Amino acid sequence: MPALLSGTGCRTWIELMDHGNPEKKREAIGRLVKYLSLGIANLVCAFRMKKVVLTGELTHRAEEWSEELKRGVARRIGEEIDILMGMGLNQVRMGAVSAYDRFFRTE
Repeated sequence: MPALLSGTGCRTWIELMDHGNPEKKREAIGRLVKYLSLGIANLVCAFRMKKVVLTGELTHRAEEWSEELKRGVARRIGEEIDILMGMGLNQVRMGAVSAYDRFFRTE
């Protein structure tokens, strides 16, 4: 996490997303998407995964960068996969994402 926040003046991802300088925030999101899409692409190829669920502090305000991440992964592996975003740090809400995926999504 510290490398993502480098030069932003923020101590946490949540602080950056909520109160950070817009230009610094955009740069940090660019770094996040670049490296996270590479990591996810490697895992997807290694384990032949069809879905990925992310949770934790990085998913705070993910609506600002999740589509860019999905495009980055698709560009690297040549196909789209499902990338679900958890709901921040609350693991109870994360269970809701799992239930949604299992019971309400169609293949």
